[in-house]
Amino acid sequence: MFGYELPGELRDLMRGCDVRRHPHYEAGTEIYLLQRGDERLYLKVARGGGLGREWLVLRWIGDRLPVPEPVWFGEEGGREFLVSGEVEGIPVYLVYEGDRSDAVIAMARALRMIHSLDPSGCPFSYPVEGKVSALEEKLGADGPGLSWLREGMPAEEPVFTHGDYCLPNVLVAEGELGGVIDWDFGGLADRYVDFVLAVWSLGYNFGVGEAERVWAPLFFEEYGVELDRERFRYYWRINELLD
Repeated sequence: MFGYELPGELRDLMRGCDVRRHPHYEAGTEIYLLQRGDERLYLKVARGGGLGREWLVLRWIGDRLPVPEPVWFGEEGGREFLVSGEVEGIPVYLVYEGDRSDAVIAMARALRMIHSLDPSGCPFSYPVEGKVSALEEKLGADGPGLSWLREGMPAEEPVFTHGDYCLPNVLVAEGELGGVIDWDFGGLADRYVDFVLAVWSLGYNFGVGEAERVWAPLFFEEYGVELDRERFRYYWRINELLD
């Protein structure tokens, strides 16, 4: 099934499990469901270091947020392997149209909870300065029209962020939060990093017009913030350039 060598500890952990490929898509990552009786675990396989980051972030979060339990992590042949527990629910983008309001409210409450987590000891930090430097290297520091990157850089207000806060990564069950998954970009950053990705995902999954009229206002009302539109535009433009 795999076509490559699995670490011995992982083979032992998987013994007796029914193994099948999971349909959830994550760029550059294979995901498998491991089931033994009523126990369900998830195996991710990838190259590039993301799963190692996710392992450390999940261990740091512990039981303070509804996230997958980190079970095992290892490396073999240039690949990383992460086994984690199950989070109940379905991704927000899959809810029925009539259930979208409750799902968006749950998504906003979850993000407020994430941003309120005590950041002490967080293993990763993603300051905007680093993103600007990466863009200048990618596009050329003297590139036309790029002066706004530094001239308009807002003073950061770092909190613990998810880093990829989109609808597929938030699971809900019967209108309530089930949990939040895929933490390979979790770390300290400005909360607007998550705001931008959430709004982008609302537009991508529910339609841009509907997101602007209905879902983004509901999201920010439930989160409890008056949106700084200039700050939002700055992070939105950076996100577009980084893609």
